[in-house]
Amino acid sequence: MQKQVSFALITLILITTAVVSYISLENGSDFLSKKENTSNHHFKSQGSSQFKKIAYINQLSQWDGPKILDAMGLNSPCYNLFILTFWMPGQVSDALSAWENISKYIGTTKYGKTNAEIQKKILELFHAQGKQLFISAFGGTDFPTKSDPVQIASQLAAFVNRNPYIDGVDIDYEDDDAIFNGTGVTWLIKFQKALAEKINNKNIIFTHAPQAPYFSRAYYHNGAYYAIEQEVGHLISWYNVQFYNQESESYDSFQKLFLNSGTPFVKTSYKEILENAKIPISKLVLGKPATRKNADNTGYVEPAELGKICTEAQQKLGYNIPGFFIWEFISDQHCLFSNAFSKNYNPDAKKKVN
Repeated sequence: MQKQVSFALITLILITTAVVSYISLENGSDFLSKKENTSNHHFKSQGSSQFKKIAYINQLSQWDGPKILDAMGLNSPCYNLFILTFWMPGQVSDALSAWENISKYIGTTKYGKTNAEIQKKILELFHAQGKQLFISAFGGTDFPTKSDPVQIASQLAAFVNRNPYIDGVDIDYEDDDAIFNGTGVTWLIKFQKALAEKINNKNIIFTHAPQAPYFSRAYYHNGAYYAIEQEVGHLISWYNVQFYNQESESYDSFQKLFLNSGTPFVKTSYKEILENAKIPISKLVLGKPATRKNADNTGYVEPAELGKICTEAQQKLGYNIPGFFIWEFISDQHCLFSNAFSKNYNPDAKKKVN
């Protein structure tokens, strides 16, 4: 009886040891797997919660040598997220073309020998400063809707997979006619699903940059970005909303920007988007031109006045906008817009709704 108990006890110990070892190995493998795939996790979470000061970069103030990094936003004291433009089917233009071929512009002596090595090092420098780096696709002159959305998504994904050292991809789709007739909505839904599937780095953040009128369910009977939010909103972290260049729809006062946008693009103020499109304010970043010359027509507001307008919305409506963006960085490298806005709007202030 004693021998049997001892044998059973030894067997139990051996089995327990094996199980514990197996669990430890499984957890260890899982930890390593997660660790390998979370290079941008901290910044993805940060990008979703911190107040966003975003600058699109189309033109560069410097194209050669280390100063190109300053032109791309590194060392900027006022912005924390930079978007390089533009990727288009069959073409990479402007600032993004420099990023794609960065070794040509910055050399191969300081940051690495290859484009990939240099891009990785630069992204690490951005992260060390608490900044993020995105790229943007399409823009106001590229209309990809006539092409297959899955094919275009595959092409963009291939570009990102070749140039993986970024934090996010912004979709600046501005095919007005396609949005109006509904084909653009269907196209964007298919495109966004395919893009998320085909990009290797699953920590990549996706944003869209719609013109503010695209949120009008009254003007666009197909639902426009309301329908897109319903179908693929879970894949889109936030919207960089273009509240400018809409001619008579100026979005240049508290009334027009936050309460009642007016005609023709009715129900596209913040309050109306929240109530009618059911999109939370945490996903609606306020976009404005950095200077009057950056606007094609209407929508420019002096940054100090814009800050006051946002503060009025904060106090009267309880709205804390999640951030703002400017078009474009070359016009505010000295932080005139950012500083003036920030002096007149505190995103952390308590709401004073009666």
